[in-house]
Amino acid sequence: MNPPPNLFDIDPDPIHDVGEAPAARPARRWPYLVVIGAVLAIEIGLHLALLPALPTSRLLSFGATAEAMIALLLSTILVTVQSRELPMRIHVFLTVGLGLWLVSATADVMDEIVRQPIWVSAFIEDVPRIAGMGLASLGLLALIGHSGRMVRELRLLSLREALTGLGNRRRFKQVVAQRQSLGYALLLMDLDHFKAVNDRFGHAVGDEVLSRVADVLRDLAPSGSESFRLGGEEFAVVAEPLSDGELEALARRLCRSVAALRPREDLSVTMSVGAGRSRPDEPPLELMQRVDRALYRAKAEGRNRVALAAA
Repeated sequence: MNPPPNLFDIDPDPIHDVGEAPAARPARRWPYLVVIGAVLAIEIGLHLALLPALPTSRLLSFGATAEAMIALLLSTILVTVQSRELPMRIHVFLTVGLGLWLVSATADVMDEIVRQPIWVSAFIEDVPRIAGMGLASLGLLALIGHSGRMVRELRLLSLREALTGLGNRRRFKQVVAQRQSLGYALLLMDLDHFKAVNDRFGHAVGDEVLSRVADVLRDLAPSGSESFRLGGEEFAVVAEPLSDGELEALARRLCRSVAALRPREDLSVTMSVGAGRSRPDEPPLELMQRVDRALYRAKAEGRNRVALAAA
């Protein structure tokens, strides 16, 4: 077991990717661009073939430049949407909305080249623009909601250890800081000879042992406490201030429950525990070191034992 004097300076566990709704791979979405591109090409071709040209093209006017920039911006956003993995509902809203909006923007640009009848302005410019903006807005609102949920889930995952689901070092630091002014009890636990478990049975069995120990901590830790995996075979529980007798009884209960685990018929594990209470205004690191010394004492006295830190 390695002493953890720098526990409060260790970087948090990496955040794992999370997902929500099934999403098609970006590579499968490029056909949408082909369809929309074909529609735009047909739109431009019909304008040029069926509508009379203006006596003087207005393509170089300020208005035409602005309309062309809008069309270019919409095209860029549309391509970007196809290159990102988004939930399918959001992808459809944004793709169809931007596509309709782009049809309208293209008609705006063509209005600077040919003379459009009123019905073209109404049904090729205005209606697709309104429909496209509405669908794109729905997609944007859905994307904002999706992003908010992902941020909350990532924040939660950033405080959890992946294998056991217990709090990680970052969460441990938060909880200790929150409880420092009120006082708290700390138990540090280390599985005895855990390396031999991995060496003999393999890491898959070792991971099962760690998960089952985490279940014991979740089941037996008192109300108002929180359990953590600090790394490797090291665990911790932060609880409300307990008397020495209550603290020792809790630690012994945890030891007995871990010793009763039988991940395999030929495998048993034991755990050593150091425990202590915070002193008034004691920095978290000092309590950590006091309890860690008690844990080493439990190891030195034969393991599968409980030792209390000096008050």
